[in-house]
Amino acid sequence: MSVFQETLSRLTTISFAHRFGNALEPECKFYRLAADIFNDVAMVMDLLSPAFPKVQRAFVFATSSALRGLCGVAAGSSKASLSAHFARRGNLGELNAVSCQERIFEQDGMMRWLDGDALGYCRMGVRLHDILRAMSGAARPTTRSMRVQNKHFSALLDIFQEVGYILWFDRNTSTVMVTLKRGSNSEDGLLSWIHGLLVAKRCRQYPSQKLVLDNVFKLIRYSRHEAVDLLQEFKDPLRNAGWDLETAALETKGAGIRVSLDLGKGS
Repeated sequence: MSVFQETLSRLTTISFAHRFGNALEPECKFYRLAADIFNDVAMVMDLLSPAFPKVQRAFVFATSSALRGLCGVAAGSSKASLSAHFARRGNLGELNAVSCQERIFEQDGMMRWLDGDALGYCRMGVRLHDILRAMSGAARPTTRSMRVQNKHFSALLDIFQEVGYILWFDRNTSTVMVTLKRGSNSEDGLLSWIHGLLVAKRCRQYPSQKLVLDNVFKLIRYSRHEAVDLLQEFKDPLRNAGWDLETAALETKGAGIRVSLDLGKGS
């Protein structure tokens, strides 16, 4: 029985790390909470195990062992991400008080301006399908099909023809959605975050009745050039301050989802 539990725990650990490895660093606080939940559920299952017959009890023990494996991956990786974040020039020995500093992390993908005002959320690494669904308003409940005018989708692709991402702002949820193109790099991810922050701020300044589809397109188009200028202005100062701009740590959704567009063939 112990061999079976250990084997299942190892397999669960490997599978979880393979599937969610890219999201563990940017969503470290979320997975730190998930680790506590995994561990608590495993403890409850162990306490309730005597109430089950022998056959079912084996599955209960196996499930609790798998949950502890998930807890170990989520807790260890989130702790490592927090430590690396607060380390100065890679010196992890300076981090005896990291746990008390975790509060500076916001909820998943939350964007704030300098005045501390929450502008919305950013979901980076989403599927192109999610952007199309947000543009159409809602998917049809029966066929799951969507109605997006070709001119709107073509206009969106034209805006991002020269960069490694596609961005859209969902007015209903105040959420910036970013789809990364195949071949994009960490600089494209940082540029898309800056761009999304500017779009969210501009949209926040619009009265809700005037924030129609055409105005969202205008804000996205004009903000892209401003985002490029800001990235060029602050890229070197950020590097000099010790920021690692070569690591793509902003992606929050999916496991390396990329979109490939062949506009010459109409796909």
